[in-house]
Amino acid sequence: SGGLGALKAEVARLGAPVPPGDAENPRRLMRAIERASAPRAPGPSAARSAPDALRARFAGARVFCLAMDRDALAARIALRARHMFEEGIVEEAARIFGAGSPSETALGAIGYAEALAFSRGEMPLEQAIERVAARTRQLAKRQRTWFRHQLDAVEISVGPDDSPASIADRLLGLPQP
Repeated sequence: SGGLGALKAEVARLGAPVPPGDAENPRRLMRAIERASAPRAPGPSAARSAPDALRARFAGARVFCLAMDRDALAARIALRARHMFEEGIVEEAARIFGAGSPSETALGAIGYAEALAFSRGEMPLEQAIERVAARTRQLAKRQRTWFRHQLDAVEISVGPDDSPASIADRLLGLPQP
């Protein structure tokens, strides 16, 4: 009941590890508290930080992160956001949330809050589409940062015209470590 401050205080009290960039995210703080409060198996893994535990989990595995030129990715995201509205996200959101008021978690899904705002006349269509695109670009940036800091991911440059099959062929053709 104390909001973000209370969550931060509890995380500090428990000494719970919080991944970089998550110190202001209430859901991540609650998850850190849950993990720190859960019973643990004895042994060295119990003392590992979140990044160390992830690295240990993927030890020996090669993790790849597909990276596209920022402008090309932004253009692709803009097309995808427009396509969401053309393909019926407004109707989908109305159907999902029509029976009651949506939860904060559900509204956090990219596209639903904007579709509902548009359907209620609170936001023009173009603004809703741009807001979906902006939130998606922000998510893509956070994902790249997460991979860079949490895992030793191999970044693979891809272009807007690369097909999934051509990317898979490139990955399979990479030399083994």
